[in-house]
Amino acid sequence: MQTAWSLRSLFTWALLLGLAAFVVSAPAAVAAPEGHGTVATEEVHATASAHGEEIAHGEEASGAEEHEAGGHLELPNLLLILLTFFIEEGTPAYHYVEMFENSFFALVAGLFLCWVAMGIYRRRQMLPGRLQVFAEMIVEWIESLAISMMGEKDGRKYTPFIASIFVYLAAMNYFVLVPLGKSPTSTFINNISIALVVFVYVQYTGIRRNGIGGYLYHFAGQPKDLVGWLLSPLLFFLEVFGEFVKPISLSFRLFGNIFGEDMLLAVFAFLGVVVMSWANSPVGIPLHLPFYFLAMLLGLIQALVFSLLTMVYIALMLPHGEHAEHTEHTEHVEHESVQQAG
Repeated sequence: MQTAWSLRSLFTWALLLGLAAFVVSAPAAVAAPEGHGTVATEEVHATASAHGEEIAHGEEASGAEEHEAGGHLELPNLLLILLTFFIEEGTPAYHYVEMFENSFFALVAGLFLCWVAMGIYRRRQMLPGRLQVFAEMIVEWIESLAISMMGEKDGRKYTPFIASIFVYLAAMNYFVLVPLGKSPTSTFINNISIALVVFVYVQYTGIRRNGIGGYLYHFAGQPKDLVGWLLSPLLFFLEVFGEFVKPISLSFRLFGNIFGEDMLLAVFAFLGVVVMSWANSPVGIPLHLPFYFLAMLLGLIQALVFSLLTMVYIALMLPHGEHAEHTEHTEHVEHESVQQAG
C-alpha cells in the first residue's frame, strides 16, 4: 500500500517537475543570444578538409553530422531534424524554435514518466510484473535511504518527492543515449529550474515544520548563550548566503558532468564520420559506442548525488529534536540487538 501511494505521488511530482523545467527554462531560452545554432554544412566540410578528406551530404542526412549549439558539438536530435523540414535553417524562426529544444525534451521526460507511473499504478497486482517490481525497487531503495537519514515518519513522507527527483533526472540524463535524443540536463538553465523547485520546497518545509520563528532561529545558528547571540547576525548572513548557493551548486555540478559526457559522445561520433569520409560512406564508425556505458554510469551517479543532496537539505530543515529522538531510538535498537546477539 505504501509503495502504491508512492507511485501515485511519483507521477504527480514528475509532471510538476517537467512543467517547472519548461516554464522556467523557456523564458530564459528566449532571452538567450541568437548565436545559438547548428554548425553549418560548410564548417563540417572545412573540418574534414583539414584532414584531407570531404564529407558527403548523404552523411548529414543520415544523422551522422553533429551540430554546434552554444559553441559546442552535440549529436543531432529529432526536434531539429524535423524542424528543417518545415523551417529553413538559419532563419530567425528556426533559431526561435531551436531555443526551446531543451525545454521540449525536459517536458517529454516528465510526460513519459507520468505515463509509465500511471500505467504501473493502474495495473498493480499482488504478483507484480517486471516493470512494477523495478519501480517498487527504486521507490523502496530511495525510501530506505530517506528513512536512514530522516527517520521512518519523515523518510516515508518525503520519499515521493526525492524519488521523483531521482527518476526525472535519470530519465533526462539518459535521453542522449536514445537515438536522436538530447539530455536537457546538459544545459544550466534546465538544471537551475529543478534546483529552484528543490530550493522552494526546502524553504517551505522549514517554515511549515519550524514556524517562522523557528525558521529564522535556525538561520541564526540556534544560539544558546551570549556568545551565540553575538555571533548570530554573522551566522544568519552565512546561512542565508549558503541557502542561495545550494541551487547554483546543484545546477553547475549536474551541468558540468552531463555536458562533458554529451561532448565526449559527440566528438567521438564526429571522428567516426571523419574516419570513413574517404570512402564516401553514408555511415561512420561508431567510435562513441564504448562511452555509452560510461554515460549510463555517470547519468545514474549524478541523479543519485542530486537526490541525496536534496535529502540532506530537507533533513537539515527538520526540527532537530525529532532527529535526536530518531538517533536515540536507533542507538537503543542497535544496543539491544548487540546484547541479544551476545
